[in-house]
Amino acid sequence: MNDEMDFTNRTGIELIQLLARRVEEDLSPESDNDRFHAMLGPALIVVAEVLRESVENAPDPKQAAQTAVEFCARWIFNLLIRE
Repeated sequence: MNDEMDFTNRTGIELIQLLARRVEEDLSPESDNDRFHAMLGPALIVVAEVLRESVENAPDPKQAAQTAVEFCARWIFNLLIRE
């Protein structure tokens, strides 16, 4: 489990740094809102692509997608709140 968390933390930090650098280099957004949208879109594409195969191969893809979204929402909530 510790190796998984180390991988998760290290890779997450690398991805956000790459994304932030790419936004700065390619877009130079003029507002915080532009920066937010420029970073959130690609991040969500990554999440969707990670989930895509398991959702598409599920007996009920719509239910699998709903379950995956709920799982991701719990993760995001816990990462944001960190109590």
